[in-house]
Order: sequence, then structure tokens, then C-alpha cells
Amino acid sequence: MKGKGRHTAAFEIIAPERGELYSIAVMTKKFFPYTHLSFGDVEARAKKDVKYLAARAQGRTVGYIDYSFGEPAKIWGLAVLEEWRGKGIGEALFSKALDEVRKGGAGKVEIITTTDNAPALRLYAKHGFEYDRPYDRQLPGKEVVVMSKALIKTK
Repeated sequence: MKGKGRHTAAFEIIAPERGELYSIAVMTKKFFPYTHLSFGDVEARAKKDVKYLAARAQGRTVGYIDYSFGEPAKIWGLAVLEEWRGKGIGEALFSKALDEVRKGGAGKVEIITTTDNAPALRLYAKHGFEYDRPYDRQLPGKEVVVMSKALIKTK
């Protein structure tokens, strides 16, 4: 999937290879440090049951999303480097992941976020996600919630 964001930045959404997984591990450490995921952990998850999509622009990984199939399907994280935000990359990653879980037969998808992440909340609401429940684990100083959406199954 190739796209041009609102600010004409060309990017592509790809299934990541080992080099992109390394960049994803670095971004995970930066944006989700509480997960304590190393490169080895990210690589093992990708080989097992977590799917990753990477956004590539100008020869480097600038964002990613990770998700898993099941009932409900889960979107675990979405991150875009600060200098690449506002260019449609998060939207493209999110839309592609939603298409994949829908094609995988999920009837519902959940995503975890914090209530102070306004850009994420806007994106999820735009795609029809609603507050579902408090998340069972909290972060210091943050309210973590689960948002969900029923899907129309396609194959």
C-alpha cells in the first residue's frame, strides 16, 4: 500500500522484514517503554502470533502498528515518529490493520489507549471505536482504557 499524506510525504505500508523489526523495537522502547519489549521480543512476537505493519518513507521506518487475530482481535500499538505525524501515516497504518483483522474474520476489535492521547482518540472515534471499559493494568499518572468496535466480517 502506497500513499501520500496530506502534506505530500510519500510513504508505503509494508510487512516488515528484520531491519524494520529492529526499528519497530526502537520505537516501541521510545513510545511504549512500559512494555519492556526488546528486539528479540519483537522478532519472536512477529514469528508467533502478532502481526506488524511498518510505514516506510525516505528509506527508513517512520511508524508501525501491531495487532493480533482472535475474538476479539486486538490492536496493541500504533506509533509514528514525531516529525512524520500529520502526514496520514497513522491513518494508513490503522486502516490497513483494520482491513486485515476484518478479513481474518474477527467480529470485534479492541485497542488500548490512554485518555490523554487526543490524536489517537480522534483517530479511533473517526473509525467508529467507542469506550468499552477501563484497562485492567494502569500506567502511573494515566488512565488507560479499552476502546472497541464491532466489525462486519468479510472474507
